Amino acid sequence: MDWISLLRAQQADFILRVKKPKTYEVSLLESQAKGCHSEMMAFWGETLGNMLEFAHQQSEAIARNPPPLPSDYPENTDWTIPFPQYFQHQVEDYLLREQVVERVMWERLGKITKKVAVDATSNMVLDEEGTLRGESKFPYSLTEEPNTKIQVLVADGESFNGIKKDKVKWSVTQEDLTHYQVLIFLCLFYPFSGQRGYEKQAVIAGFIPAHQLDFSEPVVSIYPSNLLYSGGLSWYLESLIANREIIPVDEIIIPEKIQTLPNNHP
Repeated sequence: MDWISLLRAQQADFILRVKKPKTYEVSLLESQAKGCHSEMMAFWGETLGNMLEFAHQQSEAIARNPPPLPSDYPENTDWTIPFPQYFQHQVEDYLLREQVVERVMWERLGKITKKVAVDATSNMVLDEEGTLRGESKFPYSLTEEPNTKIQVLVADGESFNGIKKDKVKWSVTQEDLTHYQVLIFLCLFYPFSGQRGYEKQAVIAGFIPAHQLDFSEPVVSIYPSNLLYSGGLSWYLESLIANREIIPVDEIIIPEKIQTLPNNHP
């Protein structure tokens, strides 16, 4: 069995485990050991509090130079707040999202990857009303091979049922395939209050080597069932660093469940 077929089979098992039980606690692997495989990471207590505080402090500085007023931002209503103030809230959400990604990458992959700095304002994608969209993309690279570019695609504000029903999706463009060699997909759940207090959870949904994707549309939606199992991610990245020969596979991943999006989709 080739390595792609193996990871696709493991991904199918992952999705099946998610679908079976009524709660995710008994179906998702959560490891506290740094550098070891984990399907889910949770943030709560002091850790989450520090992340929220950092996001708030940084957002104050960024919001001093807000973008132009969005075309559909509501005006002259009793509940409307000034756009710069509303924009700051969106920046906070974005910065928390960015920190979650950073922690996931560090805890799961350690020094294998390195974050590529981007300007928060330019990397944020707002809708016509100035609200942060649920998808973000963050660039990384291999620490020892900086020319090997990695893109982390995030779907935020999702739910466990979204994974169970294979409804969580990420937008991938032709530009993504041109500039990045590896695509990693994360699903971030909407924050909630549970036994551990206020909590934010992230699921490592899977990955795809960019050269294994093939589509002609400008933008497509990728679903969990289209991905390779995340347990093979560390091995695959290390193989790129060591220039290990990976058994060539002719199979190209053409997702069976693809949604073509309009050209102006972010």
